[in-house]
Amino acid sequence: MKHQKINLHQRSCPSCGNASHQEKYKSKDYAVVKCDGCDFVYLPVAAEFEHYVEGEGAWQNARGANTVLRLSKMPLRTRFSLATRFRTKFRKKSPVQFLHRHFSDIAHQRIELLDIGCGNGGYLMSLDEKFVPFGIEISKGLAQQAHESFSSRGGSVMNAPTTQALHQFAPHSMGAIVMRSYLEHEAQPLEVLKGCASILKKDGVVVIKVPNYASVNRMFMGANWCGFRFPDHVNYFTPQSLTAMAALAGFRTDQRFTDTLPTSDNMWAALTLA
Repeated sequence: MKHQKINLHQRSCPSCGNASHQEKYKSKDYAVVKCDGCDFVYLPVAAEFEHYVEGEGAWQNARGANTVLRLSKMPLRTRFSLATRFRTKFRKKSPVQFLHRHFSDIAHQRIELLDIGCGNGGYLMSLDEKFVPFGIEISKGLAQQAHESFSSRGGSVMNAPTTQALHQFAPHSMGAIVMRSYLEHEAQPLEVLKGCASILKKDGVVVIKVPNYASVNRMFMGANWCGFRFPDHVNYFTPQSLTAMAALAGFRTDQRFTDTLPTSDNMWAALTLA
């Protein structure tokens, strides 16, 4: 199969803008670096928007390709992980839990909710009817699926780069924003967080899930850590670096003990306006 050519652009640290860095991990084609200025860990290149719209770069296709790659590099470990994936359901979290917790005292108020990187939008349809779902999705196919679901509840989905799409929302119009497995993909995460701060209502909440670079498994597996996905994952957050970037955008970060377990490859955070 002929692979699509990936157009990459160079980038400085997405948190502080420093161009000086030290290499932490190296693969055949990509390097993971650590900023000399603020210690943020990131990929110093990122693919252009078009790579993620259709074909190999679209999330639904890239995810499968990543599994194939892991099977070729670590067949026994990967097969065991896939065969026992049911184990994660016993401790699996969802944005729905955070949303219900934050809005537990609100009975019938209409709440506009923006899901950035919404995929096909399936899980949001389980939310209470008071939530009106809107979405931003870079994959053309997934955006169309989500739009069909969201429009049935009064919402809609935009297929566009997030930094552009956020400008289409009125200031302080969203009661909640969800970024589940999204911010690690975003070439301009600080700009996205600032955009979220501008459209979030004063009593609103932003729910985030990202890979946990501070996990024990990353320290043990090194370059073979499951959180490394090139060129899709361009940012590698720790609880501290996510909190620092959120503060630059005007947010307070709430991370409970179970949200940032070092034994987990993922972490959660709830952001509110400072």
